[in-house]
Amino acid sequence: MSEVSNIVNDLRDVTAKAEGVFPGKPLLELADINYGGVEHGLTQYVYEVILYEDVDKWGITGYISLLDVDNIVSGFLEGSPAGGPHAIVGQELLYLKFRTFGSDFPVDFSKHPLHVHKIEDLKGLDLGGQGASSVGAQTYRIHFVSPELLNNDRVRVSQAYEGTYSDIVKDIMKTHLKTKKDVWVEETKDIIKVVIPNLHPYDAIATMAFKSVNNTGKPNYNFYETTKGFRFKTLHIQAGSGKPGRPGGTDFQMYYTIPSGLVDGNYLRHMHSTVQDRFLRTGDTYAQIGSGMFSSKSIEHDSYHKVVHHGSARYTEDLPERNKLRKMLHITKGSVYVPTGETFSPQVPADNIPKWHESIGYDEFPDSKIFYRSTSGNNKWEGPGPNGVVSTGSLGDPNQLTRNLWTMQQLHDRYTALQIRVYGLSGLQVGDSIALDTPVRGTDNTKKQDKRWGANYYIMQLVHRMDLSVDNPMYYQDLVISPKGPVIRYPDNGYHNGSSDSRTGEMKDFSRQLER
Repeated sequence: MSEVSNIVNDLRDVTAKAEGVFPGKPLLELADINYGGVEHGLTQYVYEVILYEDVDKWGITGYISLLDVDNIVSGFLEGSPAGGPHAIVGQELLYLKFRTFGSDFPVDFSKHPLHVHKIEDLKGLDLGGQGASSVGAQTYRIHFVSPELLNNDRVRVSQAYEGTYSDIVKDIMKTHLKTKKDVWVEETKDIIKVVIPNLHPYDAIATMAFKSVNNTGKPNYNFYETTKGFRFKTLHIQAGSGKPGRPGGTDFQMYYTIPSGLVDGNYLRHMHSTVQDRFLRTGDTYAQIGSGMFSSKSIEHDSYHKVVHHGSARYTEDLPERNKLRKMLHITKGSVYVPTGETFSPQVPADNIPKWHESIGYDEFPDSKIFYRSTSGNNKWEGPGPNGVVSTGSLGDPNQLTRNLWTMQQLHDRYTALQIRVYGLSGLQVGDSIALDTPVRGTDNTKKQDKRWGANYYIMQLVHRMDLSVDNPMYYQDLVISPKGPVIRYPDNGYHNGSSDSRTGEMKDFSRQLER
């Protein structure tokens, strides 16, 4: 993990001082294809590089586009100028390395190669734009993925483990996937016993992600790959409080401004300004009711004691990051609208609330989403209690709501999303924290910054886009970013209690009548 503000420092102290630098200038250092020792350089043929990182994906994907004048896609054979024998068929290794011109932080797959898996869009070059393809040149795309993605589909894990989830993840990555990349793991608490039943490694890790709880009790784990390695961690360890470079410390990397007009010719100002911006999501109450973001219920069957445990999670009370986000909830107090002006019967289990009352608030409807669980195989009744005596009562599971809270936090982190295009910084990676200043829209020019959208964001998706076909090659990054939470406290939701429809509908046999 890079230390706090390393990207900002690299941009200011190193990159900006490089001779001949301009905003978005790329440097493609290496693009070599290798098949069983037969190697050929592709750098001179590459005119486009696209590489994807995603916090909701398990690996790096992308492609390079080639302008091939030597027919290496099929002429990389014995006796050809390219050497051989081989033709590019989609089973090769790709060694790739590029960077922001002058930067000390490259995207570097020169030691951990990518795996080519298909050739696409092969066609002759239409030089004149008249529909006639040239026989002297052709273009095509070489698609690649992380080799661990392919190996994940080749192997399965059938093994019993005892230890923390974080230790199990480390063993799966090293022993079963045999990766040699950096794997950054946030330690989990609690020793558990688990049997992984013939699952692909990533499926096993994904299952453990929503069961894992860190040492402070927060269940918000993600598993993903960046250009710098693998991550099994909570997002909030990136942008939390703490000392730089330590687990739990901040990893703020860059700050951007959405310009309200033309940006002057200053290099650093260009690099800190967005090129394009648009909102992807600004919240959807209807969608998130059924997803479990606002409230959900857990029904757990204790097969040993033949009892059922109920539990519920409420957004305004139980959001895992609530202690940090007291004023950063997407919904606050208020009541839902009921057409009759009445209230709904209570849904929250009695043991979850200090006082039994009607379901009124936005997060008091746990029947919106129900998670079913069983304690079968946990054998918690075999463990001695704090006094050393084996319990004979119904213990239940203290982590019964972990899945509920994980879902709530994950959806909270994605409730709002922006997409911005910026000049490429090869040191940035998905999961990093950035700041964004947004201008005030409208005619009021007394305020310089929009207090709602100007906030710290997580990079949830990152696309590296390098265009080498133009006279001045350009390197952009498209970032999908989500705020840690609203930067200011939202006003309370409306109190709709008592409001009712002005008309009263009828329920009767309307057959043989006009339905208008």
